[in-house]
Amino acid sequence: MAGGLIHYIRIVEERPAGVTVRRWRGIRHGTFRVMGMHWHQHMLPDHFKPNAQQVYRYEFRTKEYEKQKAWFRAKGRGITHDEILAETIRSMPKGLKANRGFSEDVFWHKFRETRDRMLSEAGDARSPLVYTGRLREQVLQVATIRTFETRFKLVMPGTPYTPDRPRRPNQPPIAQEVTRLLEREKEVLAKIGKAYAVEQLKAPTETITTDFR
Repeated sequence: MAGGLIHYIRIVEERPAGVTVRRWRGIRHGTFRVMGMHWHQHMLPDHFKPNAQQVYRYEFRTKEYEKQKAWFRAKGRGITHDEILAETIRSMPKGLKANRGFSEDVFWHKFRETRDRMLSEAGDARSPLVYTGRLREQVLQVATIRTFETRFKLVMPGTPYTPDRPRRPNQPPIAQEVTRLLEREKEVLAKIGKAYAVEQLKAPTETITTDFR
């Protein structure tokens, strides 16, 4: 997925005496893979939870954006406008319905509440990063980790609406929000990486003896 953020996680570890350069390089590459997979499997899903906007400080969504998004969410769940309308009227207090005592603002406020309730009952949790659900499905299904000498790159499949930069002024920087990393998460990844490296150093190595005749 293009447009993701670049993060720096510092792990200070020197190659111990007696550990070959080749083995040390393998441990480093393994450390990067472990850190990348932990983020993808355990941290990335948190970006799609209902409270993610407060946790990861996503950009504010405009009212028009949220309105359009709600329609896509309902459509994805097979909930039609007529079904929401009928449920809104049914759930209005009888006195108001009989006297038509509710204003247009009150009615459409109730309509939006009904739509959100029906989506929630259908298992659709409201999240800033969930529009049709395609992005969540794409990024959570697979990740390719490319390791280098001092860094790694995690590659995920994206969508047409996660470009390097938002194409429209009112379009949120979704790619950056998906890959946002908190300081406490960096600390966790650093500990996981260091623990993996320590365990690998403790692991017995196989000695290969070659006889020359």
